[in-house]
Amino acid sequence: VEPAAIPTKPIAQEPPAPPPEIPLGTGEGGEALVSHLPQLLNLSDLGAILQRFYPQAAREDGREATVVMDIHINRDGEISAVEVVQSADPDFDAAAVRVARLLRFKPAYVNGQTVAVKMRQAIRFKLER
Repeated sequence: VEPAAIPTKPIAQEPPAPPPEIPLGTGEGGEALVSHLPQLLNLSDLGAILQRFYPQAAREDGREATVVMDIHINRDGEISAVEVVQSADPDFDAAAVRVARLLRFKPAYVNGQTVAVKMRQAIRFKLER
């Protein structure tokens, strides 16, 4: 058996595109709906995490705040990005981003496949009394 006389060369392949993020609550325009929402796995740790990152100056002044963020969760349930949507002040915003980055999720699913999603979440800093 002899090799074919036609010269061959490798075909350049582009890496597969990452899966698109699917905003939760879509579906009006025919988009795929999230069949299983992401589930927070470390809920029992959240209170301690919030207290650990509570801004010290705000704690001393007795200030509380809520920061609203968009949290991007990848196909593995990991936080890939955090965006502040509604700011409280720079100290609370920075603390909320740090808290959000410590959250751990079971991923979202569409049609039995894990997908990346963007989820709006409020982080409330409240003093223990």
